[in-house]
Amino acid sequence: MTDASKAPAATILLIEDNSLVANVTAEMLEEDGYRVQRADTVDTALEILTSRDICLVICDIGLPGSVDGLSLARHIREWKPAIPVLLMTGHEARAAQADGEFLVLQKPFGFESLARFVSFVLGKGAESVDQRRSSTREQSR
Repeated sequence: MTDASKAPAATILLIEDNSLVANVTAEMLEEDGYRVQRADTVDTALEILTSRDICLVICDIGLPGSVDGLSLARHIREWKPAIPVLLMTGHEARAAQADGEFLVLQKPFGFESLARFVSFVLGKGAESVDQRRSSTREQSR
């Protein structure tokens, strides 16, 4: 049952070329109350950013092609500075490439880690994670 006083769910752009990782991550974000737009290429991500209202970009650093996730994150920061970018990777060397420019979520990660990073980046604080999760569980009963 939807509460009419609730704000509409924020939309997160998830950029991940590995479909298994994308599926699991999208499910976790949706369970946490977010809408998710998915892209598996830089071109698709740019199209979505042009045409949709996005509150956060979560991007894999190791995207294939001539533009990797870190380069895309830098482009987004210049082009749309109001949209925060959270990077993710399973490789420590790639995480080091972000060099303090962006927060990096290390793969593999679980629901709690993802929820806390997203809440932090969106400025909601860690305490809201438990509140949203409780609310989501109650709605699914």
